[in-house]
Amino acid sequence: MMRVILIVMILLLNHENLYAQISYIPFATTLKEGGSEISTAVTYFQTTAVVDEASQSTALPDGSSNQVIDFDFIGKYGFTNQFEGLVGLRGRIIQSQFSFDAGLGFEDYTLTRSGAESAVIGAEYSFKEVEGAKYSLQGYYRQALHSSYVYTNGEPEVLVLGDDTREYGIGVNFYYRTKSANILDAQILYRSPGESLSHEVFTKVQVGLVWNHVSLYAGIENVSSLDGDPYTNDPENKPFLLQGASGQYNSINRQWSAPYAGMKVALGDKWRMGVEYTQVTTGRSTDLGQRVLVNLIRRVESADNSYARRDQKFKQYRIEGIVTKMATSRKVAVVDKGIEKGLKNGMKVDFYHFDFVGGNELIATGVVIRARASKSLVRITKRLSKKRVDEGTVIRADELMGIE
Repeated sequence: MMRVILIVMILLLNHENLYAQISYIPFATTLKEGGSEISTAVTYFQTTAVVDEASQSTALPDGSSNQVIDFDFIGKYGFTNQFEGLVGLRGRIIQSQFSFDAGLGFEDYTLTRSGAESAVIGAEYSFKEVEGAKYSLQGYYRQALHSSYVYTNGEPEVLVLGDDTREYGIGVNFYYRTKSANILDAQILYRSPGESLSHEVFTKVQVGLVWNHVSLYAGIENVSSLDGDPYTNDPENKPFLLQGASGQYNSINRQWSAPYAGMKVALGDKWRMGVEYTQVTTGRSTDLGQRVLVNLIRRVESADNSYARRDQKFKQYRIEGIVTKMATSRKVAVVDKGIEKGLKNGMKVDFYHFDFVGGNELIATGVVIRARASKSLVRITKRLSKKRVDEGTVIRADELMGIE
């Protein structure tokens, strides 16, 4: 399956007409006002070993296995340019093959359980980006939609579907964007994973290499327990839940470390797809194993017209000209100003739609990639309107700062 996904992504990357505004959304980025995002994700986890509350790891014996498949559906909405809310639902399938002594000696069992696992609501507020750095505050509340039963005796019949209480978390997201648009991304959350489980700190740090249509990233996920489980010193008496060949749930001060790597691909101007591989390598009171995530996201955001209105009202420039020719790809424009008028390589250029009857709309931004004496080549880096940059479009550069 992984091989098929990678082949599909490579074919998409080679498609000449593929255009997207963004492939990578940093943790601290919120939707614009009125924007929306709908995402679906499938996560597959396979247990290779179980780690107990004393951090002793035991590999699954021959003939035993444990697989968990999660299906997540998340919807987000931008209430303002800095505040978004989310709602979501998670379904889960668990299949476990294991040996168990129900009183008559060890026998082999294969049990499967599926159903609605939990629902979640949340919100995120972001601060404005300053010199490439941006922060946001995030919080969520998740409620289990299933029940677990304490196993006492008899034939094992029903697996637990997860921890069957509420979960909540609150924390900070951060990113730093380099001049080449690459990303250092980080997240830290204080979490309460359940009413009978210890509070913990969740952290995630990753580095993203971002191009026009694709991004690659790698990082590490950590969960550190605050060691507040009431059964910390009495693990033998914690109620027993039937998990088969797993030990993920009803934990005692769980924690783990998991390096991961992934790729995201933009599919047009609204869709993007991602695949991520994670290896849970160390832990306590949890499972070790491989996790694979595949997601598909549709994100719709209208152009920020208030930004364009502010620019057309307040911005003043030293250089003004027009587009004389567009490249076939429509990503590079030839303009009628060059070194003689002060245009230089690397200089930012703004494109305006100007109709001589009051229209003065900022529709795109770009950067000079080759300046000559009387003309220059400008690469379009961001589109801010449905209007296209074309021959005759006004260009302005060398902004005068501090003038309102």
